[in-house]
Amino acid sequence: MNQPPSFPLFLQPTLKTNRFQLMPFREEDSKNLHHLINDWSVVRTLSDLPFPYPQTMVEDWIKMATTHPQKGLGYYFAIMNKAPSSLLENKPLNRLMGCVAITLEKNKTQAKIGYWVGKKFWNQGIASECVTRVIEWAFAQLPIKTLKALVIEDNIASIRILQKNGFQQTGKTTEKFMAYGKDYPVIVFEATRESFFISRQTPFTPPSPNSLDKIHMSSFASHPKPLLTVSAGILVDIHNKILLAKRPEGKPMAGLWEFPGGKMEKNETPEMTLIREFKEELDIDLSTTCLAPFTFVSQAYAGFHLVMSLFLCRHWKGTPTPKEGQTIQWCLASELKNYPMPEADKPLIPLLCDLL
Repeated sequence: MNQPPSFPLFLQPTLKTNRFQLMPFREEDSKNLHHLINDWSVVRTLSDLPFPYPQTMVEDWIKMATTHPQKGLGYYFAIMNKAPSSLLENKPLNRLMGCVAITLEKNKTQAKIGYWVGKKFWNQGIASECVTRVIEWAFAQLPIKTLKALVIEDNIASIRILQKNGFQQTGKTTEKFMAYGKDYPVIVFEATRESFFISRQTPFTPPSPNSLDKIHMSSFASHPKPLLTVSAGILVDIHNKILLAKRPEGKPMAGLWEFPGGKMEKNETPEMTLIREFKEELDIDLSTTCLAPFTFVSQAYAGFHLVMSLFLCRHWKGTPTPKEGQTIQWCLASELKNYPMPEADKPLIPLLCDLL
């Protein structure tokens, strides 16, 4: 049975933001790391560190941080400044400033996020910028459904970062803090891929009136949300397998699998949209006569209302080839449930199981 291909868990990437690089830790980071983290104002918010924090433990931690990605256990990003700016002037390049970590649970569907920034770099928006970038990467590349974070109750800055990224409080508990030598109360926060992207307002910000030539939308007194119309196609091969495409990193709802297609442009029919999108995205040629209307989907999102026309297609010219950074996969209808999909696509699964 096919399973969705996932990010190679042994890889530790380097990520970039406008101002920073998020890099794998190196042995030579040991001294700078110890200098930043052996500080009570930092350690008091982190449950798994003692105080004082000896240099030997820092060296052991870096060894762990460099081996965990190879085992698919976690990813530890060193926050480095990328270039001088008004906020970071006179700072040498690749200067260590903090850390963002993702650790995976055993089932790999849930992960925990933690982060800290050296005190000298506080109040510059560093943690906020870097945490957002790592969350974006994690939801796009890892097979996780939720991210969890534990925060002490008086760490208001950290709580605000989580809320900004779509985390919601799900409860309170206690956590063993090595620095305190006892259990300490913490707030539990969780985020899903959808809550994160809602918070970023990427797929949920209503398009501006100036983009009417790209996106057809309208509002009605009874339906104040903008109407977004899209067309999607279900390609079915000779083995009754269906083509899915995984949204690439950097796009709204990255990491989810969907039926290929796209937004209708002004004066386009749904069929015209599909023919254009399949050529642009997959480099295949369709004809209107090979597109059979299948169903439609009406789905409310936080910032707009989606109406999606679905077509079945069994004949096309060319071999589907991803042209926009997406991953594609053929699967049986009975296997669709194994793929994380947008809410609008999920109701189609039982219909396709009945048909195919």
